[in-house]
Amino acid sequence: MNVLHGMSEISGQGYYTVQGLRSNGVTARLALFSDAKTRYAADFILERKKPQEVRDFVERMAQEIDVFHSHAGDTLLSDQSDLDLFKKNNVRIFAEFHGTEIRYIFNDLPLPYAPKEFISPEERLHRQKRLLHLIERCDAVILHSEGQYPYLPQPLSKPVCIVPLRVDIKGITPQYETGNERLHIVHAPTNRKFKGTGRILESLKHVKEDFELVLVEGKTPEEAMKIYRTADIIIDQISGGSYGVFSIEAMALGKPVIAYISEQTRLRHPLLPVVSADFDTLSEVVSSLLSDRPRRIHLGECGRKYVERYHENVRVTALLPDLYAGNLIQNDLFDLL
Repeated sequence: MNVLHGMSEISGQGYYTVQGLRSNGVTARLALFSDAKTRYAADFILERKKPQEVRDFVERMAQEIDVFHSHAGDTLLSDQSDLDLFKKNNVRIFAEFHGTEIRYIFNDLPLPYAPKEFISPEERLHRQKRLLHLIERCDAVILHSEGQYPYLPQPLSKPVCIVPLRVDIKGITPQYETGNERLHIVHAPTNRKFKGTGRILESLKHVKEDFELVLVEGKTPEEAMKIYRTADIIIDQISGGSYGVFSIEAMALGKPVIAYISEQTRLRHPLLPVVSADFDTLSEVVSSLLSDRPRRIHLGECGRKYVERYHENVRVTALLPDLYAGNLIQNDLFDLL
């Protein structure tokens, strides 16, 4: 099986999936546009401003690959004609959506603790047309959680498969205790508005226990990971109702993680060791963890085990060849891990 991933990179999902597939004996490659802001290496870097070169690449890939795995609603050609060429050559197409590219586009369902994103009517219609074109031509839609499903166009004629987020944890050694005299709370506001950073900082002012707050911004991935290792508690997003790659990396490091986890997510994933908090309860939750060392260690150990079971890229991608071939009966891969 020969698989091509592209053309956007969201938190390493293309890269980690390709690496996992290769470890499982699948020929897999990642193609990105040169303007992609990512730290992850790609096998092909294409220039948007050179459409003929991109078209030549598409024609070559249509002869080589069996599967095109699209990320974030992106395709190779601006007119999306690559999808038709792939279908003509019996290439199976899978559309993986990561969140922001489908949120508020088809269904105006606000997240409980996140500010609504403004999208002009013209931009919304443009995105709808492109996403519908992709969905109509794909063989299946891939999501990370069932909570994303309501944001898709309804009714949806294509099958939907839940594939857990993937990370490479081989190089991440857990550190359950830090030895910090003043416990460190770490928050990485990659998107201050979505993560609710302002309200998080306001809530932390009401914590009576002593701690040191560390905000991670403007750091290289290597620098950021060193800081995460010093954390006693990590706060992720108080917004979406689920957990993302940052929470997964923090759990892999053996750190207790705080994020807002919706009731739906908790019921679906009862083993998830992320501590849920909203803006009203955050200070109380933080205070409780700061004063409970055994619980912090226990949460860190459970988090590491959870990531090893559900999010390790080689383990998750071992199931993808059957998905690509249309042989999976179970549409939620969490149940197969």
